[in-house]
Amino acid sequence: MQHLIASYLIQNKACPAGALGTLYINQAGAVAEFTQKTITAPKPIIHFSTEQSDKMPVVNYLASAVGIDHSEAAAAWDDFFNGLQQQLDHQDSAHWEGVGTFSKDVMGKIGFVPVELPAAFLPSVTAERVVHPQTAHTMLVGDKETTSTVMTEYFSEEPATRSRWWIWAIVIAAIALIVILVYSNNSSSSPRFGNAVSYKLA
Repeated sequence: MQHLIASYLIQNKACPAGALGTLYINQAGAVAEFTQKTITAPKPIIHFSTEQSDKMPVVNYLASAVGIDHSEAAAAWDDFFNGLQQQLDHQDSAHWEGVGTFSKDVMGKIGFVPVELPAAFLPSVTAERVVHPQTAHTMLVGDKETTSTVMTEYFSEEPATRSRWWIWAIVIAAIALIVILVYSNNSSSSPRFGNAVSYKLA
């Protein structure tokens, strides 16, 4: 009977556990390992809650699966979880084959440790990143969302050539200054007006 109850838990992702509480199955997401070029499979994890839930859905499932009436199915369900409760009371732990182990601490708080599914049931798959340069995809730059096409165009744009006119202006001014200085030096060594004529008085 415990295997049928475990089957109900797996199929419906939840199962009442009598006075113990309720078990839930959550699916952990796949994890991409880019360095190893693999993606680990999504992993189901069984969680335990002390909140009790309605047992009628699982009783109906058991009655239909075994072909018995609902009263017999309800009695079988009660017997199984009452047995787990008694084990907890006497041994502080109770194991449910294929599902996990209930435990009770010194304060009477009930905990649950799920079984680890064999790795063969959840194999990793090879995942090699393929880059499509021509395909646009969204990407986050800072706090703004843009596309790969926009960013490619942004980085491929040639920087605008800056105007260099002021360099030529400085060069021309420097040449003009040199010419003026050379001319000034030549002029200071000769008279400013006409030819120099010396007259000797008699």
